[in-house]
Amino acid sequence: MVDLALPVKVLVAGKGGSGKSTITTLIARLALEKRLRVIVVDADESNPGIQRMMGSNRTSEGLMNTVGGREHVFGTMKDASSEELQNAVTSVMEEARGSDLYIVQVGKVREAGSGCACPHGAITREILSYPFSSETLVLVDAEAGVEHFGRGIDAKVDRIIFVVDPSYDSVVLCREAKRLADSIKVKFLAVLNKVDSESTSTFLKAKLAEMGVEVKAVLPYDADVVSSTLQGKPLEAGSASEILRGLLDEILD
Repeated sequence: MVDLALPVKVLVAGKGGSGKSTITTLIARLALEKRLRVIVVDADESNPGIQRMMGSNRTSEGLMNTVGGREHVFGTMKDASSEELQNAVTSVMEEARGSDLYIVQVGKVREAGSGCACPHGAITREILSYPFSSETLVLVDAEAGVEHFGRGIDAKVDRIIFVVDPSYDSVVLCREAKRLADSIKVKFLAVLNKVDSESTSTFLKAKLAEMGVEVKAVLPYDADVVSSTLQGKPLEAGSASEILRGLLDEILD
């Protein structure tokens, strides 16, 4: 087991479809190779696929249901410091202690008109406030966009990985995320994903540099990853393994 000085908490963010869940999964797999204990927090209330991508059947029931549902959290438990919420999170985290890999699902939208996602933020913040052991890497698969900044989730992590796909909107969103990360003094790592050519990589790096964003890793378009996600199969790092190992070293530094 790698002995980290502290647990490391990382939020993986980006535009919808940029590859947040894919990169969360692949980093988690490489961290397990380093004999780290990995906690994956599924904080995306829409995307159902990360457990399948991980190929794991070790997961918690959605914490939203465990603590009585969205209305209960938004009402009597609206204060994230409530003892009931803390006890629910502690119970799940204690269960996770026996696993090298554990997936904590915050909750999904199950019914139309069920309300806003504010309760998800309260639960995610409480998870990140838990006193994890020193050899633990916590990876938060965030919802798309930057709303998690407004909910105070990013202030609870040590690193933000922002995934940028080859699109103008993704570049602009990365600039805004970098500004928000700087405002709360959290280390920001921009990662290019689905890059199909050297010219695309050069263009994206230049545009982001103009915005004050340094790119830490470039992940190529990988047909095998696309095929696995299309077929609902667990993911493997494949040709991007060495790049992702370097990114993981950067995260743990």
